[in-house]
Amino acid sequence: MEQRATFARAFLWLVVAILLYVTTVPFGMETPANFGKKWERTEILPFYLRKGERYHPSDLLGNVLLFLPFGFALHGWRMERRRTSTAPLWPAIGGGLLLSLAIEISQFFLRDRFTTINDWILNGAGTAAGALAARRFYAGSLTRALYFTHKILRRPAVFVLLLLLGAYALWLLLPFNFTLSTNNILRKWLQWKFSAHYLFSLPHEILTLDRREYWPLVVLENSLFGFILGGQFVLCWRWYRPHHRRFFIGGIAALGLALVFIMFLQFLVIGSNPDVLTLLSVSCGMALGVIMMKKLTAGEQQMSSWPQRAHFKIEALLLLPLLLLFMLLLLRPDLPDLRAAQIQAAQNNISPDLISNFWTRLFASLRPAQLSLGGSAYFRLFLKLFFVALPLAFAFAALHRRRGHCVRKQNTFQMIMLCLAVGLAAQALRFFLWEGSISLLAVFALMMGGTAGVRLENWWREFNSS
Repeated sequence: MEQRATFARAFLWLVVAILLYVTTVPFGMETPANFGKKWERTEILPFYLRKGERYHPSDLLGNVLLFLPFGFALHGWRMERRRTSTAPLWPAIGGGLLLSLAIEISQFFLRDRFTTINDWILNGAGTAAGALAARRFYAGSLTRALYFTHKILRRPAVFVLLLLLGAYALWLLLPFNFTLSTNNILRKWLQWKFSAHYLFSLPHEILTLDRREYWPLVVLENSLFGFILGGQFVLCWRWYRPHHRRFFIGGIAALGLALVFIMFLQFLVIGSNPDVLTLLSVSCGMALGVIMMKKLTAGEQQMSSWPQRAHFKIEALLLLPLLLLFMLLLLRPDLPDLRAAQIQAAQNNISPDLISNFWTRLFASLRPAQLSLGGSAYFRLFLKLFFVALPLAFAFAALHRRRGHCVRKQNTFQMIMLCLAVGLAAQALRFFLWEGSISLLAVFALMMGGTAGVRLENWWREFNSS
């Protein structure tokens, strides 16, 4: 019972965190001089429409659906805490109304958000619907979620595969400013069609900018990630269902549908750019990873029976693309949306001494003004480096443990120092060799990813030994 309550509380906090992020992105603060204009656009009368305005069904449905998971998670947590399925609904509904009220008040001070009483009412309706659904479905859903979690944690290859899919979704969907606006979806559809027609001109223009990034690097980055994803799936098949052909075919189809679903979610994100080239690259990379890993493990069926030579080949086949992807993210040319920040930093930090200029620009990279010039690019780069450094640190920690070193604090400290040295060396190369933009966020991403990888490896060993 204690495990169920802990899981329910963690799920509630996760829903609240996602809800607060979705309703406050982007975080640009409004200046006090514009508060009067914001008040004029604030709707304080329920369902009152100004002349020329109309309700959008997508907005109405979106505000109800937005708070439905919160009502489900909050009332379900209360039921688990009280250990009864007859807990009253009004505390959950009241909690949803209070949270929505706090969000609407905060949106008054955000540049791209508007406060309206209609959203507050619809959010309350969504909370009530979620609480009603929790009465009927929460207990069974929590039981199945706990069973699924324990099953996944006992199968490390499947756990890693799901983490890879989650990391790829984060890469493509940042900064998570979701909207159900019809105009946004149509605009994304036009971008998708343009990217399909643009494919035929790519071979003739190797260095052509594909809206956000150089297209050869986009192809290489997504192909490497797809290769790792496909190779990891073959390991899941060989280790857990080696004789089930349907599992292999169904798994490939499920991975393809997951990639298509992630691309579909890009149509709902304001800051994303759906691109046919990205989907083709990751699909081709995944197919190549499946073929090569399948041939490499063709004569092996059970993990325990694999010789040491086969383990070494598999680790090399997956770690080499991961290392290439790691180096690509660290040393690649600048994204176009980082150029403004780079030019501004160069103008503000001119010094005859290159070394002092390097350190000045490095520490100045954390200024809010410079971070805002790059938009979401710095955040995207931070998460990319974090999610690539994490499995690398996990693999190196496991290798270190095989050699008989099991001191947890020593491993963590060594990994932090290694990530710090690699991060600073990469920033120095970018600055002195091709004058690229540098940022301390990249160094922090490596240090946090390395720490998380070592901690995850330690936890994994303790979990499997218990």
